[in-house]
Amino acid sequence: MFAPAVMRAFRKNKTLRYGVPMLLLIVGGSFGLREFSQIRYDVVKIKMDPELGKKLKENKISLESEYETPSLMHSFLACICCYFWITGDSFIDDAFLKQPVEL
Repeated sequence: MFAPAVMRAFRKNKTLRYGVPMLLLIVGGSFGLREFSQIRYDVVKIKMDPELGKKLKENKISLESEYETPSLMHSFLACICCYFWITGDSFIDDAFLKQPVEL
């Protein structure tokens, strides 16, 4: 007896139909974001193993040095991409596609 009246009110009232789910999403999202941000702060508090710290200090490669000096492969790929972009060629030409496949 009570359920049909609630369902009818739910279908007619736009606040119940759209507003309540939106509020639940906002409130639930804030709780979810709080948990994820807490994980971020917990990771910062974890102590590093002294042996691992020594190994990392001995390693001369850093993230900044990797971005500053492009590797030979990056340069090669950039040259190839520029060539195909300038000439308008494709990686696979029609003659290659017409060749029979040998199994």
